[in-house]
Amino acid sequence: MYYNDEPGGIQLDGNWTAWFQYFNPEATQRLIGNLTARPEYATTPELQRFVKSLEDLNQIYYKLLAYMDNGTPPSNYNLEANFFANDVVNADDGLITLRNDTVTAFTSDYGLYWWDYKGGYDVMFAELGWNCSATEQIDLVKGAARMQDKDWGAMITWTYRQWPYLGSYDQIYNQMLTSYEAGAKYIAVFDYPYNESGVGTLSSDQLFTLQKFWNDIHNQNFPSYSHPDAALVLPNDYGWGMRNPNDTIWGWWPSDSKTLQIAQDTGTLLARYGVSLDIVYDDPPYPIADAGYRHVYYWNQTGI
Repeated sequence: MYYNDEPGGIQLDGNWTAWFQYFNPEATQRLIGNLTARPEYATTPELQRFVKSLEDLNQIYYKLLAYMDNGTPPSNYNLEANFFANDVVNADDGLITLRNDTVTAFTSDYGLYWWDYKGGYDVMFAELGWNCSATEQIDLVKGAARMQDKDWGAMITWTYRQWPYLGSYDQIYNQMLTSYEAGAKYIAVFDYPYNESGVGTLSSDQLFTLQKFWNDIHNQNFPSYSHPDAALVLPNDYGWGMRNPNDTIWGWWPSDSKTLQIAQDTGTLLARYGVSLDIVYDDPPYPIADAGYRHVYYWNQTGI
């Protein structure tokens, strides 16, 4: 079941300033009081999860206020990671229903794959398009999937915000083939929007690309880069979007003292290993030593 869409992207790009203007702690407490005063809601699991998410957001709000007062960046992002993985993803009523019914749940995203999986998704599709590095997106989702024993795929999405939306024949073919060589279990193309006749974005040339790709992978031998070759280990709970040097951390925080070093290390290792690299996180439940990487690089080590 494809459920929800881009939870990590929404977290990174949401208008949190407007949210906190409306749902400041005082307003949040009034809302919680009004909801819990109604007997038909007060003891339901759904309300309990909702209240917990609001209370966790309040803690992040106070953390942001302290930062604005003293200018000292946070020493960790544990609150933020917990809110996203547990309150946003894991506590989602629809995802809970799918999990209880043992239905495989998947969606596509363009960031925070590690916590999408931690929150409960079985399969994540990395969105390849826009102006983001396809190799970096593949390495992020592939690393998260390997470390957490999940499946992953690629979603070929828009290159442009207007027609023809998708990339050229060669671009689509190369994105699909790169994903296949990297070990993607699923490869999909975002054939949207539809015109008045119900025909999607894909042109006849692009449809031929899909046919050519299918024929090629069944009739030719391509290299496999899906083995655990090299890993770049990023800090614990470091939810930086990684799309550009000024990308946010968890949608709330500006780049910090770690950002430049991580960006440089990522660029160096992407050039060296391509899709043989996994980008993972220092996360105790998923020890890096158990993955069998031939080469492991930590973001703050010298000599990368």
